[in-house]
Amino acid sequence: MNPNALGFPLLCLLSPSVMASGFVDDSTLNLSLRNVFFTHHYADYFSPTKKLTSKSQEWAQGFRLDFVSGFTPGLLGVGIDAKGMLAVKLDGGAGHHQRGTMIPSDGDTGVGSWARAAANAKIKYSNTTVFTGNAITPSIPILVSDDTRVLPQTYQGWNFVSKDIDNVVATGGRLTKATGRYSSDRAGLAAAGGTQESGGFNYAGFDYTPTKNIKAQYYFGQLEDYYKQDFLGLTAKHQFNPSQSLLADLRYFRSRSDGKNGDPGYRIAGYTKDGTGIIDNNTWSASLTYTHTAHSFMAGYQSVSGNSNFAAIIPSSLPNKEAGVFTFYLQTSRLLYGFTRAGEQTTFAQYTYDFTAMGVPGLIFNTSYWRGTDIKQSNAGNAQEWERDIALHYAIQSGPAKGLGISYYNAIGHSTASAFEYNYRNSENRVYVNYTLPIF
Repeated sequence: MNPNALGFPLLCLLSPSVMASGFVDDSTLNLSLRNVFFTHHYADYFSPTKKLTSKSQEWAQGFRLDFVSGFTPGLLGVGIDAKGMLAVKLDGGAGHHQRGTMIPSDGDTGVGSWARAAANAKIKYSNTTVFTGNAITPSIPILVSDDTRVLPQTYQGWNFVSKDIDNVVATGGRLTKATGRYSSDRAGLAAAGGTQESGGFNYAGFDYTPTKNIKAQYYFGQLEDYYKQDFLGLTAKHQFNPSQSLLADLRYFRSRSDGKNGDPGYRIAGYTKDGTGIIDNNTWSASLTYTHTAHSFMAGYQSVSGNSNFAAIIPSSLPNKEAGVFTFYLQTSRLLYGFTRAGEQTTFAQYTYDFTAMGVPGLIFNTSYWRGTDIKQSNAGNAQEWERDIALHYAIQSGPAKGLGISYYNAIGHSTASAFEYNYRNSENRVYVNYTLPIF
């Protein structure tokens, strides 16, 4: 389906009065500003003969203009959503750009600026909306659009969202291209290690919320010629009293080989049973979060089965690899590591404090620790890794700067997995400043 063939001709035929009655009157235009300072330090941990010390330091300012139209009146409402995006490098020159993951490369330095535009046409019938274009940003368990840098990742294709059934939100679609978090170009889709593009990613699923404290989910995804994946999820919250609650979160992914997976060009990277490059994985996790007044304590466990890594779209071997997904719907998807390797068993804990209790609304602190063991490797014994994260968030609650948000992240980790070539520590610092200005 041509993303430009649906919706746009219809809009051109509508009279100004019809357009104004829904399309214009219900439209919004927002300017989002994001400033990100990002440093990542790689330092050799054990081996003095294989010293690896490097640092990437990047700083950029992003501008994003989001237009969301209303719908024209009638049985079928027509509309359009559009994004205009620009990022400007503030730091990331020669010597600071090594292994950079935020600013596109221009030799050994980062480009001065990069920009892109994206748009979706949309048609609404009852409570079901169909979108088609190159500005799709899915946020579902089997595919999460990455928005952890200056500009967001976007996809090309079509999808629908339906709320016609009470307590159910259903979605599905087909995606064929992606534009990465630090790219202006669209690229194909693949799994980690694959050198051939998939024909597309097909998906469907639903969230069922019978009460405000219970949500059940099922999703299916297919990255053609790489894998098929089922997801089951359940969250349940018990409110003991207004200041005390317990939240249970269960997640299960089942991933199996599809089509040409295992053939030359479609083999995945990392450990696979018998070195076949074939995807065969079960990943499950369970966590409990206890909240009492301003304090929250979370503890959990995740298990990745041993025949292959967790399956996801990460086209690390394609020419435009930055189009890949680097955010997963896993509680272990952290700043440094994903804890998604074959056989990996991860325990984790997190503490969060909300400073509203001390008279500072909008200020939140959390710290967490994640430890993965039993990582399978092709040519070595089992490996392990750990990560410690700290985060501090503040959002201004009132006044002319209301909504201005500042976040600071610090992470330290260490992995002995052979995929990292050497045993070394990683450390990372991030500072985000976000502000959205409504224009209309």
